[in-house]
Amino acid sequence: MSRALQKSHIQIEIPGEDCPHAFPLDDDTRFSDLFRTLIDKGYFSVFSDKKSVWVLLCGDQDLVTWNSADNSFYDRFPFGELSITSVPVWCTQTVHFVSYSDSMARAKSLYRDFQGSKFFMGHEGFLTEYKSYKVPSALEDCWHAELRNNLSSGQIF
Repeated sequence: MSRALQKSHIQIEIPGEDCPHAFPLDDDTRFSDLFRTLIDKGYFSVFSDKKSVWVLLCGDQDLVTWNSADNSFYDRFPFGELSITSVPVWCTQTVHFVSYSDSMARAKSLYRDFQGSKFFMGHEGFLTEYKSYKVPSALEDCWHAELRNNLSSGQIF
């Protein structure tokens, strides 16, 4: 019996819908395939204003980003995206999505998550995406000041 027959779907929480859906998998299905299929079926059109950035998460892992403004995709796989079935834990997780109003909102979130460290952004597979947003250095300076102020006041993100 093939693996595709043993595990034939993954659960997806589709934006704007109450119940998770089962998405069929085969041994070659990747998260980017799943994302593109949902985009092609119009699941994001109701929520997208042509500037939104959507992130696919499997469990709590941020794996693929779609920037609707230029229809570009970014993933975290330095040696090529793996099939979903190749990582058994992925098949037991639910896929869900978060959105950002525009690319600068996503860029700020990444900057804050990595406390401004482009080294760690690169190490974790986010630097190519972050660089694509072309954040002005003056804006990064503002974000850095916010981080410094939040740290000095004891705030945790």
